Amino acid sequence: MWNVLQLVPAFVLAYLSDRTNRKNVLIFSQLIGLVGGIVLYIFGSTPWVLILIAITFNPTHVARAALLDIFPHYSTLKLVAITFFALNLPWMFFKEFSAFDFNFLVILTFVLLAVNSLLTFLFFHDRQKCGYSKVQFAKSIELLRNDRRIFYTLSAFICSEITFYLISIYIEYSKGTEVWLDITTFATLIGILIAMLYNRLPHMSMVTLFYSMGFGLIVVAILSSFLSISSLQISLLSSMSHYAVIGGMYLPFVTDAVIKMLGNRNKGIGSALIEGGDAIAILIAMIFSTAFVLSALWIFGIILVLFLLATGIQKKAEKIRLEIVFHEHK
Repeated sequence: MWNVLQLVPAFVLAYLSDRTNRKNVLIFSQLIGLVGGIVLYIFGSTPWVLILIAITFNPTHVARAALLDIFPHYSTLKLVAITFFALNLPWMFFKEFSAFDFNFLVILTFVLLAVNSLLTFLFFHDRQKCGYSKVQFAKSIELLRNDRRIFYTLSAFICSEITFYLISIYIEYSKGTEVWLDITTFATLIGILIAMLYNRLPHMSMVTLFYSMGFGLIVVAILSSFLSISSLQISLLSSMSHYAVIGGMYLPFVTDAVIKMLGNRNKGIGSALIEGGDAIAILIAMIFSTAFVLSALWIFGIILVLFLLATGIQKKAEKIRLEIVFHEHK
């Protein structure tokens, strides 16, 4: 529910930053986080406080779009990858953070947000042009509706992301498997670092290849289980932890591609769309976990179908792109 509620500030703040001054929106979002943190400190982590913070504080997409604005001569793919690395890195230290007192962590967050807001005010130079008209915004929405590549790319991304959330849920409710979360997180960070070796996405076929590799990896894992080389559970967790390296690579690739499909004037919205796809993936994974008893065998079957769907859908997005290029050439 947290991830779903986070879509409210994600799209609202992204829209405002795309249409107005990105610096002001970034400072505003951080100050809203500071207010939410104070409420959290006073009342504790009760449901209404968490809901309040979830629907007001999410500056990620404004910050990502701001980075792309102020470093136009740097690779957009590398900048997007840096933001994903920063978002995923704290999960490597989750156990260490949980050892601290709750109130200490909240106060530390106050300090970080206050300092960050001050630094943004003093040193951030906004290059985002202001005053886009409603007509231009309507055109961007029309682009989103008409460009089927975005729909297919996001759909394939959702299918692939569901697999990771199914594994996370399975690990959470299985005894003695917690270490696999750390391994998967580490593998994701490695994949993001590898993505930074690229200045740009060579071709969207690379993403299709990544999804098809997931399908192949699962087929081999199932085969090794049925040949009694390893148990179903170990094969499942091992194969997905290995695939997390590839998952870490396609995260910035897909995000960069969607942002570019929407154009320079919609960087924030483009980034927020990826979070929207991620939230849908979480919801579907929750539905699967409720509808089925999540045994390793069931998850193997579901993941196999999802990777096959992701590959086919992304291939469709590629085909549309080739059709567009062909018509433009004519």
